[in-house]
Amino acid sequence: MQSNLRASVQGQRHLNLSRVLIPTTLFLCTALIAACGSDGKAATNNPEKTPQAEKVQFAAGDVKVVRTGNTGEANLSDVDALVAATQNYVRQASVIPMHGKSLKISDLLTSAAKPNAVGEASDALTDVGISPATESVEVTSAPLPITILTDNTGVAALATVSIDVTISTKTKTGAVTIHRVGELAFVHEGDAWLIDGWRLTVNRDGKGIASAPKTSSSTKAP
Repeated sequence: MQSNLRASVQGQRHLNLSRVLIPTTLFLCTALIAACGSDGKAATNNPEKTPQAEKVQFAAGDVKVVRTGNTGEANLSDVDALVAATQNYVRQASVIPMHGKSLKISDLLTSAAKPNAVGEASDALTDVGISPATESVEVTSAPLPITILTDNTGVAALATVSIDVTISTKTKTGAVTIHRVGELAFVHEGDAWLIDGWRLTVNRDGKGIASAPKTSSSTKAP
């Protein structure tokens, strides 16, 4: 009698343990399957990296002021604005296109300069037609020498900014390096400094890219 009772208790314990282990095992299996890919390897959440449109950061070099009248000094806000305008130009004309995005430079030009931003005159002004970057775009620049011309009242009206910029990245065809030197001529219109002319030389080096230097000037270049 006691033997039968002992067997009955052991059987009940086994049944209770099974009721606990079976759902737990099913849960663990489900979690394991969810964590694995179709090939049985652990799945990882690692989407393909997309290169970002990097910030462009320059610094002012020597600043000279040419006075039309008897007054006029280099205004720090004008110097900062000219550096920012040059940074924006490089970003819009070179970095953005190298990320496969549309060229957006028209808003940076005066109405007189816009017609010169197309065709052969713009060969050295912008970087279009290069395969999209597959890595981050690195931009380096020497300090920017700036010359400001003041009007009779001493207010900054015109300016030139000299640039020496190198842009490098990698595309699906290989490494690309762009070196652009020259001058940008700016006019102060309203609250903004706009590009009114340029005299630039660019050398593009990379597989499938013509390496001969190209030079272009606008009719408004000093």
